[in-house]
Amino acid sequence: MAQLELFPADPVSLVGDPHLVPALREVIRVGFSDRLPAGTGEVEVRWNPRLRSTVGRVLFRRIAVIEISPAYHDAHPGELVETLTHEYAHVLLPGQGHGAAWRREFLSALARQGLEPPPDLLRARNQAPGSGRYLWLCTRCETAVGSYSRRRRDEVASRSLCCAAPVQVLDRASGDAAPPRDFRVQCRRCGFAYAAYDDRRLATRFARRHRCRCGGRLRVVGPVVPEQTR
Repeated sequence: MAQLELFPADPVSLVGDPHLVPALREVIRVGFSDRLPAGTGEVEVRWNPRLRSTVGRVLFRRIAVIEISPAYHDAHPGELVETLTHEYAHVLLPGQGHGAAWRREFLSALARQGLEPPPDLLRARNQAPGSGRYLWLCTRCETAVGSYSRRRRDEVASRSLCCAAPVQVLDRASGDAAPPRDFRVQCRRCGFAYAAYDDRRLATRFARRHRCRCGGRLRVVGPVVPEQTR
């Protein structure tokens, strides 16, 4: 496999698909210029046709391997730069997931490239659209912000990137809004909601194992009584 150097004197070197390597090289040059002195060693970037419900991913092996879904980007070619930026931010911050540090790195790199932040959590969380039964919608602008095969316990605490508004869960099988979970886990001190379950035992287990960011203990509240329509 031919190796393409990013810069002759730079510690970052890229190998992989001849179409993706130049694209990632430009993303690193413009979006991550402040991180170049630190370098990331060797990075491989390649297409993976088996990725159907995922836009892209990073595998940390002997070297970091970025895999991109050809099916998704054939349908959305304009999002390739955003996806490469998303994944390279993971390369720089291994083990950070989609936390605050990763988000700062990702959004800063997009800004340096003159790109707007993604309008929804769909691409920010790396989920391909249309891949799940349960669709998350922004309650303010109704933008799709997620698509999952199963309901998530953190949906009660999630907010959209577009409006920073709570999400609403739509069941695609029935076409109706999914009913609220019966048992919610909330902080005793500040009232922040962390998770929701249909099983009280699971909710209690979560409450016992975790603490709120403010340091308060968690409690189980429920069952949730749906609001009556007037």
